[in-house]
Order: sequence, then C-alpha cells, then structure tokens
Amino acid sequence: MPKKIIKTLLLGLILISVPVFTACAPRGESKTLEQVLKSSQERFSKANQRAGTVVVADVLSQTKDHLETLLSQQVNGQDKLMYETANLLAKLTENAGYTSRPAMTELVSQYRELGHIGNAGQNEVTLLVSRTYSILASELETTKFKL
Repeated sequence: MPKKIIKTLLLGLILISVPVFTACAPRGESKTLEQVLKSSQERFSKANQRAGTVVVADVLSQTKDHLETLLSQQVNGQDKLMYETANLLAKLTENAGYTSRPAMTELVSQYRELGHIGNAGQNEVTLLVSRTYSILASELETTKFKL
C-alpha cells in the first residue's frame, strides 16, 4: 500500500513539474544587448524626424550626441558626461507628456547615480542608453515634447 502511494505521488510530481519547468524556459524571445540597442536606436531615428519645437530638437540633438559618446567612450571622463546627459534629460522632462515623466525622471536619477559612481561597466551604460532611446522615441511618437 505505501509503495502504491509513493508511486502515485512521484507520478503526480512529475506530471506537475514538467509543464512548470518547460513553461519557464526561454522560447527564443531573448535578444542580445546589442540587438536591443540597435532596435531602440532605429526606433528613435524614425521618431526623431518628427521632433517638436526648435528648442526641443536642439536638446534632443545634444542628448543624442551624448548618448553616442557614452557608447563609444571608455571609463575616462564618463562621469562628467553622465551628469551632462542627466541635465539634458531633465530639460526634456519638463516638456514631456505626463506618462513619460516618471520614466524620464528615473533615467535622470540613474545617469546621476552612475556618474557619481564614476566607473560604470559598458553593459550598464549600453542598457541605460538603450532605455533612453526607447523612452525618447516613445515620447516623440506621442506628445513630441509639446507640453
């Protein structure tokens, strides 16, 4: 009798655990960091053609230059560039739509934090730049910094 209960419990455990573990496995949905960066840059480039006012377009251009420099630059001088990028994003946040402001404010604080630390890894910087491109593209596709 106990042998039959153990067999039943084992079979039940196997039947339950197989779908649980296979459902958690990646199904080809994951992308490399470089793929994520490239797609966010492309989206930003398309959306940037519809920039709002001249002032916003100028700040966006400066921000894009800073982001490209952050991607190409090593650790030297990165902290100052992080602070400058945070200040540019803070300027853009003032005109951003209400739904974009919290995300942009979070980005500003992350740039300042990484600038304060002083030696952020290249993967951290790449991910942060990619998120920045995505949020800026989202804003340009909707309210275009016209608030």
